[in-house]
Amino acid sequence: MPNLLGMREELALTLAAGIVVGRDHPRLRHAIRRARELGQIVAVLRGIYAEAPAAATFETRCRALFAADPDAILVGRSAAIAHGWIEAAESETVHAVSARIQGHHPGYRLSRRRIEADHVADADGVRATTGVLTALDLARGGGPAALDDALRRGIPLDALQNALRRRVA
Repeated sequence: MPNLLGMREELALTLAAGIVVGRDHPRLRHAIRRARELGQIVAVLRGIYAEAPAAATFETRCRALFAADPDAILVGRSAAIAHGWIEAAESETVHAVSARIQGHHPGYRLSRRRIEADHVADADGVRATTGVLTALDLARGGGPAALDDALRRGIPLDALQNALRRRVA
């Protein structure tokens, strides 16, 4: 059995990937607890930890979200960030649909909306609404400029109209 110093080194190596999921590393539970007590790591979501400075970043929050719920779907502004349409602001709130994560979590705005499979895009393990649905979400929250932007990005007008007709937004 490795000593505590060895566990801290193992924890540091695990954190190099951005987050540590406690349930995946039961041997590190004492090292995780100690690092939390020292303020070196913080909980991003229940049982999912990151180094304190990185915990508030959009990327770290997304990693934690998908570790907690691989079926989660980024929506609205977060989906636009995933598509590369806009840049994440410092300490960007993650907007997502999740059936598994309940309650209020700082840095997250979670809902339980139903999104049809054909309106979900998967890019490198990040699930987000398709461009069509993302554009409609942005328009609902920020006005018609989002639709103009979507059309400039090559999203067909008829696809936007069909999505509205199907009431997927």
